[in-house]
Amino acid sequence: MKKFAAVLGVVVLMIVWCGFTILKTGGQLPPAPIPRNFHFSDDALGWFKGTIWPSFVVVTFEVTILFAGVSAVLGMLALNGLPMPYHPVFNVPRFALASKDRFFLIIFYSDPKFDLASTTKFLQAMGPRSISEVPG
Repeated sequence: MKKFAAVLGVVVLMIVWCGFTILKTGGQLPPAPIPRNFHFSDDALGWFKGTIWPSFVVVTFEVTILFAGVSAVLGMLALNGLPMPYHPVFNVPRFALASKDRFFLIIFYSDPKFDLASTTKFLQAMGPRSISEVPG
């Protein structure tokens, strides 16, 4: 509860600070980050002075951020093994019920502690509707 109160306090502080800033500045937003609003001094441009390259700064930055975001999402999907369009459990006839009113519990045999006989006996003691061995 103390953590929630601390977070709420920070949120309230930020809202008050934003209101104060809007009142102090007259509510005017900063200029849009488009090429015509960028004004580089000759010292800042260096050898780029007189070339067209400074106009590509904003576009390059935005494309870099876009590429980083897309790469992060694709990397996450690849490392998680998603999407998985096929899995051997899809061949179990009663698997279609899992999306309606049932659920599936999958126990992989690759576990070193797995024993088919004792696992089946344990699951049958729970009174399931069915137990299926998935080939694969």
